[in-house]
Amino acid sequence: MRRIPLAITEHRCPCGARRSKTSRLCRKCSARARWHRHKAWRTSKNLSSTAPERSEPAMTVSIPLVAIFGILAFVAYRYIGLRAWHATVALIFGFLLAATTAAPEIRNLLSGLVTWLNKP
Repeated sequence: MRRIPLAITEHRCPCGARRSKTSRLCRKCSARARWHRHKAWRTSKNLSSTAPERSEPAMTVSIPLVAIFGILAFVAYRYIGLRAWHATVALIFGFLLAATTAAPEIRNLLSGLVTWLNKP
């Protein structure tokens, strides 16, 4: 633990480390201050030259429905006690259902549901 300077004659940085008589900060604190100034300068330089004004969002991130159901299956396996054979039966059922005439109706239902959920 660093001791707090008791006399004015001791040359200590505000962090408690020794400093030279001529500087106000120790070597570590002055290097940190230089780095922060340089980082702020570079950030302001980059922002002023490359950031156009936009009223729309810069990027739209979409997650495929398959990934969402994959995450749900993992959570069910991990926390609810879904067995591997349960998941296999559901997977085979999904493949067989996709080959029937009900597949377009299911696809339309799912896309309508996703569209409804994405409404602002």
